[in-house]
Parts: sequence; structure tokens; C-alpha cells
Amino acid sequence: MGMSRSNRMEKNEEGLKPDAIASKWLFLFLLIVFGLAWSLFALFVFVTDWVVGTFGELSGRNPSFILAAYAPAIAALLLIGFTASLQAEMPSALAQGMRHR
Repeated sequence: MGMSRSNRMEKNEEGLKPDAIASKWLFLFLLIVFGLAWSLFALFVFVTDWVVGTFGELSGRNPSFILAAYAPAIAALLLIGFTASLQAEMPSALAQGMRHR
């Protein structure tokens, strides 16, 4: 518990090093983010009447605007959940994150 952050980063024997992000995960993140945001934008451009009739005028309280605004967080949580389920280390990762706050 008294280990400094730099020592913890170097001692990662299991999995990827913190500074080594696999390009496939970055690509998936960007694909999900831009896919969500731009598909919602395309809906507003091409079927404006249907979107306004269904969700209301575009504003900060519009569900599609909120979904587009939180697209990066949604993509990050999806990928974290997926990669953690692949490694089956989610509880230990959460516990470690909570310990350092």
C-alpha cells in the first residue's frame, strides 16, 4: 500500500502496461464514440420531423443530445466492461482503484 505510483506501474506483471494501449481498443473506442454521435446527428439532419416529433426540439434535455454528449463515457464503460470480463479482474481493479482515492 505504501508503493509509489511509478513503482506500481512498473510492477504490472499481468496484462498490458498502463502506457501501452492496444490500437484495436483505441479504434473500437473511436468507432463507438463517433458512431453514436454522428448517427444521432444524421437522424436530426435526414429525418428531422420524425426526431422532433418523437423526442422534441433539440436542447440540452433532449435524450438524443444527452446520449451524444455522453458517447465517450458510454464507449469507455463498454470497453472497460468487455476487457475486464475477458481478464476476469474487474473486482480487483475496482478494489485497487478505490484504495488509491
